[in-house]
Amino acid sequence: MIPEYKTLSRIFASFLFSFLAMHVASAQDSMATDRAAFKAAFDSCLTSAGIERPEPGERPQAPSDEERQLVDSCLQEKGFQPPTHRGGPRGEGRRDRAAQNGFQ
Repeated sequence: MIPEYKTLSRIFASFLFSFLAMHVASAQDSMATDRAAFKAAFDSCLTSAGIERPEPGERPQAPSDEERQLVDSCLQEKGFQPPTHRGGPRGEGRRDRAAQNGFQ
């Protein structure tokens, strides 16, 4: 016969596992919904700012500071935080950044 404390600990562990599994699934659904909503808002803001997405295989052009401000303010109006990291300072290439960080 299994001691009572082992039975209770197994029951507790199974409830805990079930709760965690449901919570993780819910959080993943929420993050996917948030990403989809942000992407829709971002696409809408690009369109309203007059920025066209490049064709597949084409290299995108960096937006001007004015275009970035338009997109950022549009995102804020829609309730989203604009991206804070945009790949480094303007005019600074990968090799320059790598050299600054000690890589060659």
